[in-house]
Amino acid sequence: MLRKRYNTLLAYKQTKLANVLFVTELNRRLRASGSSIQAFALDPGLVDTDIGFKGTSGIARLVWQIRSKSGTRPEVPAHWLAYLALDPAPRSTGKVYWKDCRPKEPSPYSQKPEIAKRLWELSERMCGIVGCKNVQE
Repeated sequence: MLRKRYNTLLAYKQTKLANVLFVTELNRRLRASGSSIQAFALDPGLVDTDIGFKGTSGIARLVWQIRSKSGTRPEVPAHWLAYLALDPAPRSTGKVYWKDCRPKEPSPYSQKPEIAKRLWELSERMCGIVGCKNVQE
C-alpha cells in the first residue's frame, strides 16, 4: 500500500493491476449470480492531466510536466469509456481489459482468480462492507 515510501508511477501501476483484478472478480460474481452485466477495465494511457503532480517533487515532477504534455486530451479516453458502456460489440469478446477501443491482453498475474478474490475481500474489509449481499456468489 506504499505506506513507507510513496511513488506516483508505482502507485499508478498498482491501480491498473487492481482495476483488472477487481473487474475480473466482479465479472465472475456477476456470472455466478446469473447476471448479464459485464464490467470492463479501461487503460486510458498517458492523459494530459495534473494527476502526476500529486505527491511528487523534484525530478519526478519535472519528468511528469514534460511527459504529460505528450499525453492525449481527457476527451479521448472518455470516448473509449462511452464506447465500452454503450456499444454491444465489446461484450461479445469476453475481454475485460481495453485500450484505444480494442481489447488488450492483461498481465498473467491479473488473471489469477485467487488474487482477484483476495483483492475483492480486502476491498470489502477496508470499506467496511464485509458480507455485502449486492453481488454475491
